[in-house]
Amino acid sequence: MSIIAAYYYNEGKRVREIALDEHVKLGESRSGFCWIALSEPTPEELLAIQRTYNLHPLAIDNAMHPLCPPKLEVYNDELYVVAQTAELVGDRISYGKMAIFTGHNHLITVRHGNAGALGKLREQLEASPTQFGKGVDYVLHAILHRVVDQYLPIFEMIEDDVLAMERRSLHDFLGPEEVARIFELRSELTRFQRTLGLWPSWCESSFAATFPASAPK
Repeated sequence: MSIIAAYYYNEGKRVREIALDEHVKLGESRSGFCWIALSEPTPEELLAIQRTYNLHPLAIDNAMHPLCPPKLEVYNDELYVVAQTAELVGDRISYGKMAIFTGHNHLITVRHGNAGALGKLREQLEASPTQFGKGVDYVLHAILHRVVDQYLPIFEMIEDDVLAMERRSLHDFLGPEEVARIFELRSELTRFQRTLGLWPSWCESSFAATFPASAPK
């Protein structure tokens, strides 16, 4: 099922479920908005939300593709953001793409591949109506904060494994399999850094430090 959730919210509270092609009557207040989450959507589903929310065709075309670099584009009054998601599965990093359409009263996410640890984010936001009622800007920040927040733990877990094996090599002989695993993990880290444009010094700053005034509490 490609529709993960589709709801209309007002004053920080879930009001009701909505359809992709439903034109919800929204007021001027930013506290009333629609949040739709799709995973691996069909072209027909993307075209439905394009017509309903008047999304730019170039952004829709980009959202259809599972692979593309992170980006931020502005189309009229629409903000289109692409973020790279990542999750450690065994010794391998599983990557995914999160495309986000943000307008005055709507936020639409389109996931491809691994979505990282975003599963319970909606529940956590709904538990704080006062903050959630701030609208789509707050939700967008929360999503990006959660995506970026996964990067440093992945880097640290792989690095810790490598350092532990390297320290053991000072006292014990490492077999061919362990030596090969060190090289594989180092290669995985290098690929991770190149894929995300991520380096340890950047990780340590955290995403919240970039937007201290609007960081979710």
